[in-house]
Amino acid sequence: MNALEGIEGLSECIGRAIQEHLAKCNINLTWPQIDRLDHPVLRFEAFIEDAGSVSATVVRTEKIASRTLDLTGMKTPQTSRSATVGQRDLDSASLTEQLRRRHEQECADEDDPGDDAALQPSSRKGTGGLRVANSQLINEDLSEHQRQMQVEARIFPKRRKVTSEKFVFQPSTLDKLIIGVWEQVHSSINMDPQAIFEQFEVAPNGTSDIHHAPVGAASVALSVAAESYRGSFSRMNVFCRRVTQASRVCRSIEIIVQARWTELFEEQVQVRANAQPDLSTTKHRKLVFMEACQDFGWSEKELRNKMAIWRGYKDVKDAAGWAALVFAGMGIYRFCKYRVGFDREAMRRLKNLRKRLEVAADTLHSKWRNLLALVGESQTLRYPGHPHEWVVFEDGSDPMPLRQTYLQHDPFFSFEHIEESVIDDSVWGCEDPRWMPQDSAITRGGGTYLCALCNEKQSDEPKTNACFCFPSLFGCVKRKPPPVQIYRTADGKNNGLTALTDFERGSAVGELVGLITNGVRHLDVMEGATPSARYQIWQGRMGNYTRFANHSCKANTQTTNFTWLDTQRVVLVSKGIPAGSEITVDYGDKYWAGLDKACKQSWPKLPSVYQNLYLEYTTTTTTMADEYSSSRESDEDIMEAQMGSRKRRKTSPKQSDSESEPAPKLTVATISRVKPAKGGKVQQPISKISPAQARETQVQSKEKTSFASINVAPWLVASLSSMEIKRPTGIQKACIPEILKGRDCIGGSRTGTGKTVAFSVPILQKWAEDPSGIFGLIITPTRELAIQIYEQVKAISAPQSMKPILVTGGSDQREQAVALASRPHVVIATPGRLAEHIRTSGEDTICGLRRVRFVVFDEADRLLAPGRGSMLPDLETCLSVLPAKENRQTLLFTATVTPEVLALKSQPRAPGRLPIFVCEVDTDKLATPASLSQLYLQTPVTHKECYLHVLLLTPLNLDKSVIIFCNRTKTATLVEYMLRMLEHRVTALHSGLKQQDRIANLGRFRAGAARILVATDVAARGLDIPEVALVINYDVPRDPDDYIHRVGRTARAGRPGTSVTFIGQRDVELILAIEERVGGKMEEFEEEGVSVEGRVVRDALKIVTEKKREALLNIEEGRDVKGNRQVGMKKRRVVE
Repeated sequence: MNALEGIEGLSECIGRAIQEHLAKCNINLTWPQIDRLDHPVLRFEAFIEDAGSVSATVVRTEKIASRTLDLTGMKTPQTSRSATVGQRDLDSASLTEQLRRRHEQECADEDDPGDDAALQPSSRKGTGGLRVANSQLINEDLSEHQRQMQVEARIFPKRRKVTSEKFVFQPSTLDKLIIGVWEQVHSSINMDPQAIFEQFEVAPNGTSDIHHAPVGAASVALSVAAESYRGSFSRMNVFCRRVTQASRVCRSIEIIVQARWTELFEEQVQVRANAQPDLSTTKHRKLVFMEACQDFGWSEKELRNKMAIWRGYKDVKDAAGWAALVFAGMGIYRFCKYRVGFDREAMRRLKNLRKRLEVAADTLHSKWRNLLALVGESQTLRYPGHPHEWVVFEDGSDPMPLRQTYLQHDPFFSFEHIEESVIDDSVWGCEDPRWMPQDSAITRGGGTYLCALCNEKQSDEPKTNACFCFPSLFGCVKRKPPPVQIYRTADGKNNGLTALTDFERGSAVGELVGLITNGVRHLDVMEGATPSARYQIWQGRMGNYTRFANHSCKANTQTTNFTWLDTQRVVLVSKGIPAGSEITVDYGDKYWAGLDKACKQSWPKLPSVYQNLYLEYTTTTTTMADEYSSSRESDEDIMEAQMGSRKRRKTSPKQSDSESEPAPKLTVATISRVKPAKGGKVQQPISKISPAQARETQVQSKEKTSFASINVAPWLVASLSSMEIKRPTGIQKACIPEILKGRDCIGGSRTGTGKTVAFSVPILQKWAEDPSGIFGLIITPTRELAIQIYEQVKAISAPQSMKPILVTGGSDQREQAVALASRPHVVIATPGRLAEHIRTSGEDTICGLRRVRFVVFDEADRLLAPGRGSMLPDLETCLSVLPAKENRQTLLFTATVTPEVLALKSQPRAPGRLPIFVCEVDTDKLATPASLSQLYLQTPVTHKECYLHVLLLTPLNLDKSVIIFCNRTKTATLVEYMLRMLEHRVTALHSGLKQQDRIANLGRFRAGAARILVATDVAARGLDIPEVALVINYDVPRDPDDYIHRVGRTARAGRPGTSVTFIGQRDVELILAIEERVGGKMEEFEEEGVSVEGRVVRDALKIVTEKKREALLNIEEGRDVKGNRQVGMKKRRVVE
């Protein structure tokens, strides 16, 4: 042992190393036990022993080093304990003495600044209770805190937003928030707490401990009792931080926890102010704030910014209740952060909606209040039962049961809510009088039903159904509760029906259901008729919400007949109902005939007064009419509305005439989401189709494949149908099922075959099953293609509250950073701008990209192309922050499958991963559409402009929408200027234009304001403009693949199209390479009765040459395309 005594400083060295390591870690979170000790210490001892000894007794020397470290300074400050007076042990004397010394020191510094301070420039004096901390900054654990904002020294320039010259009414931020809440309440979102707790691993139990998952874990396990954090503000801080920083957590839980934390923060301040009245509330708030910063591990600035948003959540909760937070959509973040319209009027509107939201939430989601156990709120339902058993009030008064509103008129009132009509057995027995078999029923066989409107197969099975005339009611999914509520009208006399969200024109509000009977007198009924029978729909004691639609002479809905499975239904169809409006219907003159009622259209101050036909009984005995407006009148009115004519009120025949008339003939309603044919012709009913045609139609329908048959979700099938996309194309039919199975995919197909739908649909379907952000990332080579994909994704996902964002160049980078940080669901980006965000924005902005489930490379051949202008460096930057390829699905789509794209197939796969699915549809046979006519025109290089002018004015091309492709921006600019001087309606799209000009020009071309679009290859990929009938290659592309993409802008989705390529003396080899690539020969341009060379010499040579000279002069002088001199005499930016 004497030999060991000579090692000096060993204990000091070990102690110093341990102390430095502990200083870097937040051990009060790792070792929460130290907060329970009065004087915690860390003691360690060192020995020397024989590691190879196998005996039971280990030979060990005496200790050679020992050390004791004091951990008192690493404890959580005493001010972080319970906010309850009975549970806290705050050292009042020490706190007061500490604040007194700090105050004396500040006063001394102000009275005697010293010579050195006098020489320094004066700085702004802090105001209020918050002061700049002089202590060492908080060391944050970046591995645990994954959403830290990276603050940079440089300041982004402020840009003035471009406002539209025309005034357009847009919904306010508050309107978007309210509509988003209603959409979430009436969506299929699962609010079962057990499912949410299992999915996000958040489970309340009866203990008071908060268990922390290991730092860096993929998921965060949280366990907290409803009352546990009430006794400890520090524990609530830790719990709120865990929920906020969790990689995957239910948004509803996150918002309600943050709102509850804000309440506890204010309570903590108030309790301490009551306990220490000698200190100002501002100083107490400062102490509580610093304590929260310590527990959160955040800087003051970061916590202050988040508190501003969380305080907005609390304000929304105070006004609209917890339901507004639980069912809030993505709009609440923007509403609470920017506080646009966050005023008393907004709070008043939200307060009036509080009871209405609770009624909808309690009746549609009976378990949603169990989520409030996390914040210690009551879990008892206040409004149980059916959604329409409660009558709400617009002024926010307490809802009333439906029966109570009728007691003054009928003491024995009762009403049963039903989803399907009930047949009156005493009248009809076991038969349904609405049954009306079609003429082709015998030839169909096999239980097949065809729709009389769209001639598609009808079925209650979503996978076999192909009729989507009214997808919200028939064929696709189980009927969801409609976004409507029964409310008490303003005059308090009757009930009405109000729309909570928008109902688009032509969409179904609901089916009129009730008791199917006949012979009812002295009651309000609806008359219906089939070729074989008359019947009545009585909604006096059973029915649905359509019973409460009031009358108006300027109604926003209309009734129509619709045949489903050979059974006639009466549907209430919207004429365009905005959110918050009352749903009304014009019952017609025939209904009022013989009744002691009148349409009070002439009442003062109101354009139309709504009369509830079920409540406004007169005191005298009256004879109620049994005639209702016929279905023929309703159908004709809808037809006139579709054709753009004004609706005319019709005078119905007298009662005696109507009774003597025979049963009305079958009429077919024309209102649906299916657009009528051009020229106003409506599709003929199936009854006029011959048996042979019916058999042929049946065989063709069996051979077709629907989206439902490839396992697409019903809500997506309905959404695609509303966009007139009813059958999957080859690439969609092959790729969608494989992507849904979880396989990576490489898809190649000709232009215009629907590749965007092929990758968008499976992403949206998977997102709907497990919503989280950021769920998908779609990368495209051009801005215009990104904008188009953004619009298509937004349109397809319209039935769901999904939030896509656009990240492209030419737009404000700050706004994009805010949007990225707000957890969008799908990001559509160009690689350059996204890589810029990754390099310059903070972790809080890009942290969502680390959890992406799907990555899509659209136009993958261009993205992966090497050489000059390659996007590979930016793609590598983007991929550096994405999950590993084993943890995501990668989808590549292109019209030209290049070796660079196929090289990804040979990369090694992780064990257990499915092989990559490679699909090339028709690319081996023909790279261009079969309906495309490919022509060439020989032109001398010096007179190409003359030939272009003549070609655009030939009789065959005079009315066509045209895209002219040039190889260089300079050439495109010259052609645009020249054609405009030649009085062509022309616009341009190339990289030499500003982003807002590019968007505006493309919009003008889509809308038909410009007939000709002069573009470079930025418009050659992906743009879908169905009206384009002619593509002119003014310059021959250098790459045959670029030619395929250029001519693919026409002849899309089976439409006919034409491409004309100008060939000069030096373009022969390029043309041969293109013909070899596309697998066909071009034909020379010819038009009957047109001599292009003759017209060039006779009509175009002189005038085109003059206009070309003027165009060059305007470009050189810096004038715009209209000839106006630009501001500051700046020349037009032209990229060589």
